[in-house]
Amino acid sequence: MGKNCVIFSYQTPFGNYIYDANHNEILCVNSELFEYIQDYEKNELKKTEDYSPEILQEFQELQEFGYLLPPVVEKIEHPYTSMIGELLERKVEQVILQVTQSCNLRCSYCIYSIDSNLGQRSHSNKHMT
Repeated sequence: MGKNCVIFSYQTPFGNYIYDANHNEILCVNSELFEYIQDYEKNELKKTEDYSPEILQEFQELQEFGYLLPPVVEKIEHPYTSMIGELLERKVEQVILQVTQSCNLRCSYCIYSIDSNLGQRSHSNKHMT
């Protein structure tokens, strides 16, 4: 993507659109601005003189409003990533998977059937994929 933007441009029979992931919005733009943004997206901008001043101004205004900018998210990392070495050294011997929460027995002694224990989950129809 051009200039490390998180955008996607596409056309339909009804118009030209830009999806901006930073805003999670779709913008409808005119064909000249659409062409400029496509060039920008591909890092293939021509000389400034090849574009009308109005298009350059519209593009600049979009950037001033926070559109078509580099991504906001710098890094995605699980909170335990820094501890993975230590966790692997512990040599996990057992993993318990709760594949469903839809037990149909509803035993009175089951911790999930006790209404007074607010810290626990209750029965539901959830299943692991």
